[in-house]
Amino acid sequence: MTLRAVEEPVVVGLKRRRLVFDALSLLVPFDLPRERKVRIGEPGDGSYVMVDRLRASQPVMSFGVGPSVEFEMEMAERGHSVFMFDHTIDSLPATHPRFNLVPRGHHGWAAAGERTVHSRRAHGQVAVRFTTDFEVGRGGG
Repeated sequence: MTLRAVEEPVVVGLKRRRLVFDALSLLVPFDLPRERKVRIGEPGDGSYVMVDRLRASQPVMSFGVGPSVEFEMEMAERGHSVFMFDHTIDSLPATHPRFNLVPRGHHGWAAAGERTVHSRRAHGQVAVRFTTDFEVGRGGG
């Protein structure tokens, strides 16, 4: 795996870190007593405990590829197409027929509650962009 340094002003990096911590503060664990849970990936960083109800037809998106792709490998072995978004690497540390490297990364806030994903390969081409909307709500109904 080849890593490229991402250069940005310190103030941009600090703002990005604050946004990550703000987003993580919204995560609240819930107990789902009737649901089976499974750990996917190797123990420690890079693995996730999740409710085991994904169908193989559902794709998996992974943002940021590190030196280990054990989670992604297990999901691919379970039949999922795995899309890995990372604009800082040229190749994956492992391969699988269901792996798809997408050389794009998050790029700032497009508007309140929206994230834009951009391509680093826009030389003479139309840059592919999509926006996801994150909504946070409380309570049911």
